[in-house]
Amino acid sequence: MIHSTQIKPMPGKILVKKLPDETTTKSGIILPTDQPVNQQYDFIEVVKVGKNIEDRPDCNIVVKPGDKCLVMGKGIYDTVKCEDGIYFIVNQSDIFVTIE
Repeated sequence: MIHSTQIKPMPGKILVKKLPDETTTKSGIILPTDQPVNQQYDFIEVVKVGKNIEDRPDCNIVVKPGDKCLVMGKGIYDTVKCEDGIYFIVNQSDIFVTIE
């Protein structure tokens, strides 16, 4: 099996991991979030980014590893199972916002 460090996303693609659907209170208590079944987004963290597409300067990748983002189109990305977890490949255009 491969490790996530061995994966090199193609130009315009981003390797991400899904963040858990939960909320942590100020005192550290983790509360599961009750989300509707028809939710159309996921919270993700960027792991690796592919190169920019040379012919398309308008499509330059603006996220970097460690960024937390909201990705639209729940479940439409490709799954990659690695030794260290399950990761997903998404297009930069699927990322709606970054979260600071």
